[in-house]
Amino acid sequence: MGIKSINIKILFFLLFIGCTKSIGWVETLPKPWTLTEKQVSEVLPQFHKHYPDFHDRLKAFAFWQVGKPYEIFKLGEEVQPDPDPIIRLDVSDCTVHVLTSLAFSQSRSWTEAKNNMIAIHYKDGSPSFETRWHYTSDRIQENPSTRNITAKMTDDLKTVDITLNQKSDSIFQLKFPQC
Repeated sequence: MGIKSINIKILFFLLFIGCTKSIGWVETLPKPWTLTEKQVSEVLPQFHKHYPDFHDRLKAFAFWQVGKPYEIFKLGEEVQPDPDPIIRLDVSDCTVHVLTSLAFSQSRSWTEAKNNMIAIHYKDGSPSFETRWHYTSDRIQENPSTRNITAKMTDDLKTVDITLNQKSDSIFQLKFPQC
């Protein structure tokens, strides 16, 4: 294990644990993927009670999800072409972990979390494949629910232009499915 790896782990520990209100209460809860929507709705107000500060609540909720089964691309619009749920706690990937942490940390019920997820994950507040924020970079730069704090983190920024999903013959590859 290199020094850089150790430094990153120490930094993560200090930022996540050292600057967070105790997470002991969260460790007493059943894991979220074992609960029903109703049970999650009963737990959410307790997050607000134990963690009145939004950032502490966000960290605690994110910690509560650690260990969730991993599956990629598991959010959808509950209709074709992507019938996966709009919000879920049973499986996750990195993006789902961040989005569900944001949505649930702002909510006191499952229904409110779903509405918050729609506001966070869709450009016009109306869930469809076409209005979904597909790229994290777009979400960070354009979504009113998120902020780009990159410039605050370093003075050594460089801009790089890249093109995604383009064949060598310049034909665009990403296609939206026919509805």
